[in-house]
Amino acid sequence: MKKIAKRLTYEYVKREIASVGYNMVSKTYKNAITDLEIDCNNGHIFTMKWNNFKSGHRCYYCSGSRIYDHKDIVGERFGKLIVVEYIGFEWDEKCEQKYKKYNYYCQCDCGNKKVAIRHHLKCGNTRSCGCLKYEVVNKGNTRHGLKDEKLYGVWNSIKNRCYNPHVEAYHNYGGRGVEVCDKWKNDFLSFYNWAMSNGYKKGLSIDRINNDGNYEPVNCRWVDSQTQNENTRQCVKVRAINNITGEIKEFPTKAKCSKELGIGIIIVTRSIEGKNTRQKEWKFYRI
Repeated sequence: MKKIAKRLTYEYVKREIASVGYNMVSKTYKNAITDLEIDCNNGHIFTMKWNNFKSGHRCYYCSGSRIYDHKDIVGERFGKLIVVEYIGFEWDEKCEQKYKKYNYYCQCDCGNKKVAIRHHLKCGNTRSCGCLKYEVVNKGNTRHGLKDEKLYGVWNSIKNRCYNPHVEAYHNYGGRGVEVCDKWKNDFLSFYNWAMSNGYKKGLSIDRINNDGNYEPVNCRWVDSQTQNENTRQCVKVRAINNITGEIKEFPTKAKCSKELGIGIIIVTRSIEGKNTRQKEWKFYRI
């Protein structure tokens, strides 16, 4: 009966290599002719196929068949990094089998400097100072090329207020059922085009006409800070009645009432609260 060969696993190969005091640096194993990166008990990192290792081959550098040179990758490029200098090693205490991490000083194309581990450079895990990750993410998430626009921040802010319970203002928006319309929610370009066609300019803020309504084209406008402050739930609308003539006036805020009638805002506030004031001409009520 034909004997079926046992398929080796990563765990088995790693355990066999560890049994002779070596550490398997590679994180994957495919087959017997896979090039494995191995760290010997003298700290040399070398590449060898499993077939050769199980046949008795060991570290080239310890046997003298090769000269180990830590500087062999100085000047080489790995992604956006150029290796400038070998700066020494440190023991990695986190792994089951301790092994040396050989560190190199690298220069990134973006201008930043980074210390990288040899194995991470060689296997492709480290290709930049970190800037490449953000480039890839931004390229995937921002196909419109307008991420640096102030409007992009406005768009993100209104979504956070409505859907992120960890945002401080959430209870005033999403917590009250305020939402962003489907047209804007997942399409910044649609929001951007609406803003540019409906009076957006630097210094203005987005404002909901109906404070209980959603963020949608029919309920939003661009206003200055004063107008926006006058259109909040906390804003007190005032009705003023002249005790002499019977004239009635209404104001969107106490501040505007005080300014137009020439009466101090403290007097207006006390009158609204039902307290006595020296001013007898006007009586003020909260609408």
